[in-house]
Amino acid sequence: MNNLKKAKRAINPPKDPICPGCKKIITTLINIKTGTKTWKMDKKGDYEELDFESDNNINDWNCPICDHTITQDEENAINFLNNEPYEN
Repeated sequence: MNNLKKAKRAINPPKDPICPGCKKIITTLINIKTGTKTWKMDKKGDYEELDFESDNNINDWNCPICDHTITQDEENAINFLNNEPYEN
């Protein structure tokens, strides 16, 4: 981040983003992704996650309140949460 941008943020800190769907202030997003998750199970029936491989069909970043899809890209999700320009 350049010094001018840092100075502007120090003077006017960014506000929390507002969901375009429900118009509520949100500070997190829910990531919904399709793919294959691999688990290991022991003889007690306890599971341990081994791997998740995305199939790249769905990768939605949604509002935790109304489930509105904000974007389908992680970088844009981060930009949205930081009140920076993003593509939906």
